[in-house]
Amino acid sequence: MYMDEWHNWCPDGLEKGDYKLIIRKATYEDLDKIMKIVDENRAAMLKEENTQWDDGYPAVEHFTSDIDNGVLYAAEDEGELLGVICLNEVGSEGYSHVHWRKRGSAIVIHRMNVSPTLRHKGVGRQLVEFGENLAREKGLDYIKADTYCENHRMMAFLKKCGFEKAGEIYLRNKPNPFHCFEKLL
Repeated sequence: MYMDEWHNWCPDGLEKGDYKLIIRKATYEDLDKIMKIVDENRAAMLKEENTQWDDGYPAVEHFTSDIDNGVLYAAEDEGELLGVICLNEVGSEGYSHVHWRKRGSAIVIHRMNVSPTLRHKGVGRQLVEFGENLAREKGLDYIKADTYCENHRMMAFLKKCGFEKAGEIYLRNKPNPFHCFEKLL
């Protein structure tokens, strides 16, 4: 059974049933809201001296392509878009040079984007857990992600979700490396 909606997990501190987060495939109608959250995150990242996301990345074309390919998922609560995550089996450029614990297919997280006003509310964790369940549903037991070395929040978040650092790669002409993370399910 394919997961178009998933809401079996409730964030810490909330009563089951109080938080009706639905994760569904994103649509073109979501693009304006997605880009608003991207802009909010860019501003928050710059305040933290994190230059992972710049004027060229991520762009609306990235999210449009994700929607075209059916790999962008939106988290919403009562119709309000809270965040998105791209989940596919395509590793970033340079993944072949990383010493992963396991070779073969894996779900890969790209462009995870949750409104900065919702940090520490469980939305990001639910998106990752959705990705883990999607991997299991596809018969995969492995999930990967990468994030820029300046993105201390995302690195801490991935570690909190049980990911371990696997190596480093260079992407998008950035002067510093992206850290690669993995999790066996």
